[in-house]
Formats: sequence, structure tokens, C-alpha cells
Amino acid sequence: MPTISGGVSTTAVATTGGTILPMPVSNVGVGQYCTVATGQTTALLGSANNATGGAKGDFMGFVTVTPTSTSPGAVAIKDGSNTAVTMFAGGATSLSNLTPFTFYVNAFSLQGAWQITTGTLLSVLVQGAFT
Repeated sequence: MPTISGGVSTTAVATTGGTILPMPVSNVGVGQYCTVATGQTTALLGSANNATGGAKGDFMGFVTVTPTSTSPGAVAIKDGSNTAVTMFAGGATSLSNLTPFTFYVNAFSLQGAWQITTGTLLSVLVQGAFT
């Protein structure tokens, strides 16, 4: 199995429909991040900090949500053309304080560039390895 410095494998396993697929890991450990402002719709997560880029095989480590109100909007992620998945529904008094919170995704995109939608009164920071 190929390795990079420190003996870390450059191949990961992704599953879809019960099938195990080998997936190259070329950027894991690079420690890239993208910031996404409030009110964005399907913002692309790529090496150009969500302006362009992103592709199948990109890795999303975690999403940290920073609310500016106890009644922020929702946060959803999307893998290429797949259906969006709501990570945080938000809504009136959905939070008791303004402490940032984190969702761990730890997944590779199987369809295309990762995308994120942010509601009002919050911002997010997404860490991963993006092209």
C-alpha cells in the first residue's frame, strides 16, 4: 500500500451501496479550510476557498458553525449532484447560547465537489482536503 511520510496510507476506503471502493488520498493532512459566510446557497468548497474548484474524491473533515444569534438558519451539505443533507435545522430559539459547535463528517465526496448552504445569522468554517 502506498504511503506518505510518517507511514500514513495514501489510499482510503469509501463505501456505496455496500461496495467497498478504493479511493486515492492525495491531499489528506494538508489542512485546508474554507470559510462560508451567512446566507450562501450551494457554495462550492474548493482550493480557491469556495470560489471555484472542488471535485469527486475531495475530503471533508469537519464543519464548525459560528452562530451570531440563538435563532440562526439551517446548515446543509451536498456531495456533488446528491441530495443535500441538513446538518443543523436552526430556527427560532434553536440554540441556548452563541458557542460555536462542530459536526464531524470525515468523508470523501463520491459525486463531485462538496457544497454547503448556510442560513442567516451564522457562518461556517469547513476543514478538509479540496481540489
